[in-house]
Amino acid sequence: MKKTFLIIFILYIGIAAQEDSEKKNILVGGFASIGYGITTGNASEYFNNQILLPLTGDVVYKNLVAQLNLDGGYTTVAKTITFDDGKRWNEGDNVFSNAFGINVGYILFNSSDICFTPLIGYAHSYSSKKWWGASDIVEHEPSSNTVNVNLLLDFKNLFSSNNNNKQYTGLRISAGAYIPFDDPNYPKYFDTDALIYLSVGIVSLELL
Repeated sequence: MKKTFLIIFILYIGIAAQEDSEKKNILVGGFASIGYGITTGNASEYFNNQILLPLTGDVVYKNLVAQLNLDGGYTTVAKTITFDDGKRWNEGDNVFSNAFGINVGYILFNSSDICFTPLIGYAHSYSSKKWWGASDIVEHEPSSNTVNVNLLLDFKNLFSSNNNNKQYTGLRISAGAYIPFDDPNYPKYFDTDALIYLSVGIVSLELL
């Protein structure tokens, strides 16, 4: 599945990058935001909900959208986790998370004021005790492959008055869920139905 999404993204970039008579329809830009992630399943007993810092790079060709995304997150351990070898992830310890992925979607509604886009994609996510370097429990820290289901709502005219129904700088609301499709190590602690998220930030798209 990971390879399939990569192939789709590469093919899309190839189409969007070609210099033809419709080049004026290509938009490039990105999204920077702050968000909140709600943990579900068994993991919700051991991890508190997350503060998120989502970033994306966007390419839009007519109504087709391709997106590279990076979501960084931070929370703390809600309940001490004890592993088989006696190592512990103690209550109150740091939990840093990252999700790297690609999304593809289609713009369903686009006016001079609002743009609405559903997307679906793949992301690899992991959580660690330390933000940088290996921790004392590195062999136990969870990672997963996920499907990312995402809805974008852009309000175009909040920061610019010269929008032409194409390029714009505006406010974006992003809502969705990371849904794992593989089994975690230590499912008693790390099993989750989904990480449900909501973020708000600035989106900027310009004609290539």
